[in-house]
Amino acid sequence: MPFLRRAQPDEPVVGIKNASGFDPALLTKHLWGKELFELRARVLELFKEDVFRLRYGETVAMERARTRARLARLREAGMLAGFDSDGPSDVTRAMQVYDVVTGAVALLDHSLEVYMGVSFGLFGSTVSRLGTAEQRAKWFKPVLDGKEFGCFALTELGHGSNVRGIETTATYDIEKQVFRLKTPCEAAQKFWIGGAADSATLTVVFARLILKGEFKGIHVFVVRLRDAHGNITKGVTIADCGAKAGLNGVDNGRVSDRGCSFPHSI
Repeated sequence: MPFLRRAQPDEPVVGIKNASGFDPALLTKHLWGKELFELRARVLELFKEDVFRLRYGETVAMERARTRARLARLREAGMLAGFDSDGPSDVTRAMQVYDVVTGAVALLDHSLEVYMGVSFGLFGSTVSRLGTAEQRAKWFKPVLDGKEFGCFALTELGHGSNVRGIETTATYDIEKQVFRLKTPCEAAQKFWIGGAADSATLTVVFARLILKGEFKGIHVFVVRLRDAHGNITKGVTIADCGAKAGLNGVDNGRVSDRGCSFPHSI
């Protein structure tokens, strides 16, 4: 392969690339395989539609609505098919499909990339990796279908993502067979949670399990934040983190639990 020459000030870059005789598309297709290569091409082709056209100077509310509309179009076009796995043997393939689609999305809209990452990557992966097949069907499939939206409640105001330091508790009531979530102090509120302010109906909450008065380690719980009509679950308080320097298509929020309870079931 010939050496690349130095580009001249008025020479188009494409001319320098062609001089090498190297075709990046062929290498990408070889590394990814035909199916993933064509999937990425379909996503990029979809971006020609008006809903994906770049816009500037929008309000926070407009950016959030635009992000939701773009996700809905990706789903409608079948670009989310393959995000779920049927078990451990299928996890790698699901990850490859997810990486290809979100990688293409990142070229256009980082808000949309993060928005998808929260619901499918963080919430979805937690349920898929730690849950049973029955739990995946109940909690993750509705998210993929657009009937639910999931978020990831780990980060706390006083502890960041230091899992060992979190203070939110989940106390198990043996007699009633329910868990009771509690945010014991302001520092323990789940903070900067993507999707929590407006979108999320479900979340995976990381909390300290208390059983018979004893701490039993950090566990993960699926908790409903809102019903299908947007009504916030009793005992849950949600506040909007507001406008940010960027990524305003993502509705970050803070979540506190005061007496929220849920059954010990799938």
